[in-house]
Amino acid sequence: MAEPAPNGALASLARVLAVLGGLLMLLVALVSSYSVVQRWITTNPVQGDFEIVSIGGGLAVFLCLPWAQQRGANILVDSFTTHAPAWLNRGLDALWSLVYALFCAVLAWRMTLGAQDAVTSNTTSMVLAIPFGWAMALAAGCFAVTAVVALATAFKPAPQNQE
Repeated sequence: MAEPAPNGALASLARVLAVLGGLLMLLVALVSSYSVVQRWITTNPVQGDFEIVSIGGGLAVFLCLPWAQQRGANILVDSFTTHAPAWLNRGLDALWSLVYALFCAVLAWRMTLGAQDAVTSNTTSMVLAIPFGWAMALAAGCFAVTAVVALATAFKPAPQNQE
């Protein structure tokens, strides 16, 4: 179950990123829908619509990752711990948040290097020639924020009403 909305600067940043991700996904959906209607009416879709959808959709997901982690809304598998004591579940959640933070930090580092390479080599999409470097840098930043949020959730205090 998702956690209640947290407060603080980190939570506010995660919330803002999620709102931006939602708006970006809405924009991607509008472009995609417009392209489908254009194709249906005129047989001419929006040029490079698949590039807009793939880059925009990917960035929208990356922008939402910190908020999902902050709220405890990531996919959880509790097949073996459903009836375990609350302290054990909290410990396992903390452990997996630390593992997630590590993976996000590694992904942020590697995507930063990839972004630098994409900018240096001027890598662009095929149809619209959209530069990939800025998108990769934004994704790397989202992974970095997600890593910090995962660290914060790993070390958050236990709720007072649980044993």
